[in-house]
Amino acid sequence: MRLSTPLLLLLSLASCSTTYSSVEQASTACNSWKEKGEIINYNHDLTWTEKFWKFDKTNPEPSIETLEWEDWFEKRKLYFASSPKKEISVASRECKLDPDAAQVLGFENRAVKDGTWKNIDGQRGVFELIKSFSY
Repeated sequence: MRLSTPLLLLLSLASCSTTYSSVEQASTACNSWKEKGEIINYNHDLTWTEKFWKFDKTNPEPSIETLEWEDWFEKRKLYFASSPKKEISVASRECKLDPDAAQVLGFENRAVKDGTWKNIDGQRGVFELIKSFSY
């Protein structure tokens, strides 16, 4: 029986793949691969809840006995008007466990990888399966 060249190539690649002795080792290998990916940082508006929490953390409400409420409300108004933001990081790679296949799967988002990712519908890219770490 004669095997075709593409089939031989596929079999040779499969025989060279690494199989890890445990899920922990496979996860560690995938996470090492993930850390070599790209990261995009961007600023995002705080939600109303986050704004209240952040403001209250640094500016506690005055006690009822004091007359500082007017100043406190003015500070809060100015804080909210300043459009506070938070920095969010988006990684180009992620790892997901697939216990049914005894693998940790490595996904990559090319939009993050090549720097074209934007936090806008249709410009966030998609994660595609790139690597698998069998155990």
